[in-house]
Amino acid sequence: MPVSNAQKKSAKKYQDKNNKRFGIIMKKPEGETLERYLKDNKYTVNGFIVQAIKEKIEKDTGKNFEEFLKENQSKSEKCQEQNGTRID
Repeated sequence: MPVSNAQKKSAKKYQDKNNKRFGIIMKKPEGETLERYLKDNKYTVNGFIVQAIKEKIEKDTGKNFEEFLKENQSKSEKCQEQNGTRID
């Protein structure tokens, strides 16, 4: 059964509200090599990048990602409140 335009619109609205998008740029040879690696190892681009970011943060901070996230979300919220930029 095809997805209706209303369902597409609803899904986009949800994604825009609940997710943050990042784009990356790589040299073609590096990107093509990465694509082959991801395909050969059954990774998605998004899943691989998110995991790499989490591992890098854990390595740099010595904290697990959830702990890092919790600490920094509260700092971000306080900063937003002080600047009057918090959006709920």
